[in-house]
Amino acid sequence: MNEQKPSIDLNLFKGNSPFLGQSLLRDVLIPNLLGNETNEILYWAGKEIARQYPLSSDEDTILFFERVGFGNLTLKVRNQHSIVFQLAGTCVESRIKAVNNLSFNLESGFLAEQIQQQESNYTEAFYQIDQKNLTVAITLKQDAKDLEPIASINHFFTLDELSEEKDIPNLFGNEIDQASTKLVIDNDKIQDNKINDKKSIFEKLPSRSSRHTKKK
Repeated sequence: MNEQKPSIDLNLFKGNSPFLGQSLLRDVLIPNLLGNETNEILYWAGKEIARQYPLSSDEDTILFFERVGFGNLTLKVRNQHSIVFQLAGTCVESRIKAVNNLSFNLESGFLAEQIQQQESNYTEAFYQIDQKNLTVAITLKQDAKDLEPIASINHFFTLDELSEEKDIPNLFGNEIDQASTKLVIDNDKIQDNKINDKKSIFEKLPSRSSRHTKKK
């Protein structure tokens, strides 16, 4: 039986990388299952995800990439001829370093469909990996001459930005704090009273002088 060479070098992922599991699925399992059709299906899969989660702006698209672990997306060029995004970040760098046959067709398909839905122009995408700077340039081209209508999106998906600490309203916060403080104070007073009222066991015992006093 021939030994199969690993598709990725796991040792190039730092520590307990949260991106390692994603890379095992994308760069090892899926290519083994799909073979030569991997790139085409991943591109279609990216477009399907975009249809499931249509976003209304570049800002939402950038936030989506960050939230799902695709990487840090930055808009570099936008003109009448093309749109260029740069993809970077820890997960992108780790995959470029560790994966032998690397594909960013999932991200490319996702961006192509998002721009197509936002601007109602047929859009396709292709990518180029920068091995030196460990980044990926994803370029989108639109076909404005194609007059076949594109279904408009009635409702866009909205991502809420997550803050480090969410302010959770406490409708009874003041009342609970006051009641808790009063309970602590009252409890302390009770304990103090118990201590003051409690007589020492030695006070109940007769003194040495009283034991030697003769009864009349």
